[in-house]
Amino acid sequence: MPNLETLAAEFGRLSEAEKRLLRSASKNDIAICGPNLNGGDPRNNPANIKKSETERQIRAQLIRWLCVDRRAAALVDPSGLQVYGAHILGALDLSDVTIPFRLMFLHCRFWDDVDLSSAGIPEFDLRGSWVRTLAAERLEVQHSVWFCDGFQAQGEVRLLGARIGGDLQCGNGHFYNPFQAGVADTGTALNASRVIVKGVVLLNQHFRADGEVQLIDSEIGGMLSCGAAIFNNPFQPGRGSGVALNADRAAVKAGVFLNNGFLAEGEVRLLGAKVGVDLNCAGGTFRNHPSGANGSHDALSADAIEVNSSVFLGKDPNGRSFRAEGSVRFLDARIDGMLDCVGGQFEVLELQRAVIKHGLRWARIQGPKDLQLYLTNASVSALSDDPDSWPSRGNLFVDGFTYERIASGPTDAMSRLNWLDRQQTFKPQPYRQLAKALRELGDDNGQREVLVEMERRARTGELTSPFLRWTIGYGYHPLWALGWLGGLGVLGWIIFRRARLGIVPTDDNAYNAFKENASNPPAHYVRFSPAVYSLENSLPLVKLGQADRWQPDPNPPNPAPADPNWIIHLVELTASWKPRRGLNWPKSIVQRCLGVIAYISRETKSPVFLRRFLWFQILLGWILATLFAAGLAGLVHQ
Repeated sequence: MPNLETLAAEFGRLSEAEKRLLRSASKNDIAICGPNLNGGDPRNNPANIKKSETERQIRAQLIRWLCVDRRAAALVDPSGLQVYGAHILGALDLSDVTIPFRLMFLHCRFWDDVDLSSAGIPEFDLRGSWVRTLAAERLEVQHSVWFCDGFQAQGEVRLLGARIGGDLQCGNGHFYNPFQAGVADTGTALNASRVIVKGVVLLNQHFRADGEVQLIDSEIGGMLSCGAAIFNNPFQPGRGSGVALNADRAAVKAGVFLNNGFLAEGEVRLLGAKVGVDLNCAGGTFRNHPSGANGSHDALSADAIEVNSSVFLGKDPNGRSFRAEGSVRFLDARIDGMLDCVGGQFEVLELQRAVIKHGLRWARIQGPKDLQLYLTNASVSALSDDPDSWPSRGNLFVDGFTYERIASGPTDAMSRLNWLDRQQTFKPQPYRQLAKALRELGDDNGQREVLVEMERRARTGELTSPFLRWTIGYGYHPLWALGWLGGLGVLGWIIFRRARLGIVPTDDNAYNAFKENASNPPAHYVRFSPAVYSLENSLPLVKLGQADRWQPDPNPPNPAPADPNWIIHLVELTASWKPRRGLNWPKSIVQRCLGVIAYISRETKSPVFLRRFLWFQILLGWILATLFAAGLAGLVHQ
């Protein structure tokens, strides 16, 4: 029965590495083409393998022959081709080939391109190996793909539409294909768009990509782990997309981990992605400061993402903070858990229209003074924050933001009004929402205080605003009007009591008798009561028999001419205060005050003043009573 070496006679003289490959292929053995199996030996580092080492050379045509020749493939052990420390000459073309055994090339160097497009294979293992470009579109792998443990690609690795039954392992791999102007097929390091991976995708443990990594429309049955990895593809004018990791519309059944020292130089995109557990970015660094006007300033873009658990944008267990140099976007996001930003560093966080079912934690935030927080039309179950983390004035956007309760942070109205005062422009909805939250906490006074402040701001510039504010609190304190009515009645009682000789009967006969009988009305006439008279004139529709029977004297004896400008004279009097020589200031001030009091006392007894005060009292009483009724009915703030 012929063996593989016999069948390979058509290849002429075989190198020592090729002989070892043919012998081991049928024995479930590893073809050791280098000095040993020690990965730490520098001689097994692909960087140190030279083309001149002919004893370690394996021709790509020989590998293809083992995979496509029926006689040769039948002699290969099911464990497949296992090669260690060789260098492969020539392009390896296995496109459209169904390979019945696995391919394992460890610490090998491929000098030319590898093509497995539309191929089928049980397992593909390139741990520690170096390749140029690797085309594997629509590749179908029954088990796992290994591009890890020192694997390096010097061109694009394409896995578009590939189907992998196990894991895609790329930990500690280096994918190098940065954009180069004028050079075709540069700018994308790893293209795994539309890939279907039944297991996990590991781009972690010192994984590095220079160029864009694409996982667009991918389906991952396990987790996507990028912890302690570097994704480097910063935007520069005319130099690439500026996207470091693009996982738009990716569906990940477990968690997505961009944490544990993760670093992205360029935009990270998760637009429309679906994450089965957590999105953990704690301790990750996201930088995107484009040097050109056309570049995106978004460091992390996760618009319309759906996360079945929580999102972590804070500190990791090792104390490293999430850091975003650029905008963080979760517009229209759906997060079934919480959004935890405690200890994170932000420049801009955009959560417009996001729905966060288990609360937003925004505390101990680090960032510049012009940090911006957009919560427009967002919805959370609970809000947790602290004043030191609030944006500066003009950088908070909370119109349409709803929350069921304030879980932690200030809950007094004054502090929360200071929070809302940081909006760029006044919007009434945030005040109504805050009032609702304070009511849920049992703080009815705080609720009213917030609503009053809302009305004050809404009515800025209206002439009636100060009057409505201080009389009935814009309708939220209607009982204040009763207090003003009471004060008006007391003031009238004082004035009418002091000037009772100036109040006379309205009836002519009683008036004449009153004048003739030393200011005493006839015995049958209702006696004057300053308190009742003031009360009746202060309260509309209240009739107690005083206002119709008594009035300021229309014909006082020896009437002193009323000074219609007495208020102006009073101002002039107080403005002209100057201490006399020899008098100290306190004594002079007392004298002047007594003079002012005497002046007011004389003027307030005049019939003209009493009549005008009566008009004022009746008119103000009607206004206050009307506002009281409107406040009870809620008409003012409606």
